[in-house]
Amino acid sequence: MSVTILKRNTQTDDDSPISPQHEMKSNMIVTNSDFELPQFTGIEKLILSKQQQLLRFLGCDFFTLQDINEMCETLYHKINQDYTPEAVVGISTGGYYPAYQIAQLFGVPNFEIHISRDKDYWNHLELNDLIGFRKLFPERCLSLKEPFIGDIEGRKILVIDDDYRTQASLDMAITHMAKAGAAEIKEAVLVEPDAGINQKIYSAKQQVPINRFIKGKFRFPWNQHSLHYHSYLEWTKAQK
Repeated sequence: MSVTILKRNTQTDDDSPISPQHEMKSNMIVTNSDFELPQFTGIEKLILSKQQQLLRFLGCDFFTLQDINEMCETLYHKINQDYTPEAVVGISTGGYYPAYQIAQLFGVPNFEIHISRDKDYWNHLELNDLIGFRKLFPERCLSLKEPFIGDIEGRKILVIDDDYRTQASLDMAITHMAKAGAAEIKEAVLVEPDAGINQKIYSAKQQVPINRFIKGKFRFPWNQHSLHYHSYLEWTKAQK
């Protein structure tokens, strides 16, 4: 499998990656070079637009990249009180962006591990997380989609995902980090849906899900039906 080394982005506008407040060491992320940005059709854009309208009606928060940057800074300060990782590993897709940002704040390398459930698609449209569609599709088993590539042997590792619900993806990532020879492993998420559900996991924010139809009272920029998905795609494209 081919890999690409992504260099640090130095943009400073409001919807861009964090501008570090202290001097950083060189940083990198290892990811799949075959990633392609989706080109939505007219009907797909219409479906996404209707999802956005429904989510706003239900009171959902749509996090911007700047919101994520601020959460990453909060998370960095919490972690830095008692743990200093020597590498950061983001669980794809939700942990990819925050791992990149937090690694910059610590001045350490970061890597990506591809753990996810198989999903149902209509062309480029992800169906499983659409309101009204989710119950039509069975939840898939988690699996490692690609062999993990990263030099973490003997290092203190921080594993990051965007949120915490079942901890299944974090547990699987930790298992693979241990097999890769990590000396110590800590976990972190941006949002913990239930306040204080796991004191061992660092979190930047705590929110409670709205109801059984919506998994969380928030949508991240990397969710297809987020209002800020385009901004995330533009950031991702800039890293290629």
